[in-house]
Amino acid sequence: MTDELDHLDRSRYTNIFAFFHHPLFSTGPHGGAQVPTPENPHPPDRVEPSTLAMRTLYAPLFRKHHVRMTFAGHDHLFDHWVETYVDSGRTYRRDDVVTGGGGAPIYVYSGEPDLRAYLAGGAQQQVHVRHVARPGPKPADNPHHFLIVHVDRARVAFDVIAVGVMSATAGPR
Repeated sequence: MTDELDHLDRSRYTNIFAFFHHPLFSTGPHGGAQVPTPENPHPPDRVEPSTLAMRTLYAPLFRKHHVRMTFAGHDHLFDHWVETYVDSGRTYRRDDVVTGGGGAPIYVYSGEPDLRAYLAGGAQQQVHVRHVARPGPKPADNPHHFLIVHVDRARVAFDVIAVGVMSATAGPR
């Protein structure tokens, strides 16, 4: 992937999207967080090795090449994260979307992943991550869905289309 990104004609391809199975961040059962309970108010993080690999190997590469948006599945839900970072004095934004609502049984919100190590690793670039859309606590809150991505030069947006219920619009505008 490094070679492909290094040799990409950025004057022609201004918006770079990356698609993969395992997400960088997720609040589903594979994202690492466990929901606190009265009996266990601080459960241990359980980040999968594939998620750690995405964060440690690919996220720095995505920042270096100013990847605009990532799409992943693995967790059967919708999650939307926004990462901002500074490179050469300029602030950039990358949207990370988990869109695993294609048909398998839907997951629910499992809690926020612990991003302290990730943020510390990106401190030099002033990495900041915001969780802008998260799944609900019940399966009925998280319909099956698909995305429609709109690209108009520098403007990128997406619509989340819920299957069988009213749809919502999300994404950067």
